[in-house]
Amino acid sequence: MSLPANKTTFVFLKSTRQILATTTRLALPPTAVPTGSETKEQLAANAAAELKRLIGNQLRVRDLQVEPRTLTFDVIASGIVFPATELDVVTGDFKPTAFADPRKYYIDEDNVAKAGLDPGSLAIKIEATKVTVTPTLITQDSNVRGWVFYDDKSKDPVPLDGVIKKDVTPLKVEIPVALTIGKNCHAVVLVQNFRPAIHADTVT
Repeated sequence: MSLPANKTTFVFLKSTRQILATTTRLALPPTAVPTGSETKEQLAANAAAELKRLIGNQLRVRDLQVEPRTLTFDVIASGIVFPATELDVVTGDFKPTAFADPRKYYIDEDNVAKAGLDPGSLAIKIEATKVTVTPTLITQDSNVRGWVFYDDKSKDPVPLDGVIKKDVTPLKVEIPVALTIGKNCHAVVLVQNFRPAIHADTVT
């Protein structure tokens, strides 16, 4: 009879805090359990060692759950690759709800898994020279990460990277891109503390 898991390790994207992978654990190496006396440098080194142990140099995510799920375009059949340098790791007590569907959660500033915000409140527009992401409300400056995928797969995905400033009006970020007018596209967008979103559009 196997022992029940008592710890959960979450791998998350540093910039936007979304959880990308998780595993249950029975025992942890000493460096995975902070004592509170570590320096920032020691904590960073311990996290890097844990990531190396769990994923190696990179993490390929093939089943990123994006919303709305009615959009069935398979933008990540081959997976999205995240270098280990862009990831972080945190271990805490096992919680069945967070483990059952971890990509609906994010890691907050206190390293606690919390339910992600509804991405339905994000407006996304794809244009030839910019992709605009507009939230209805945010309470902090929020990093944005994503990709624009051509539906016909004629070109590689176009990366998106920006920041929504909470005190700037209007509340939005315009990320520069170079896209082909008239092409049908899907954008996968990760906004800090939100669940991952997908948006279908024709480049204008």
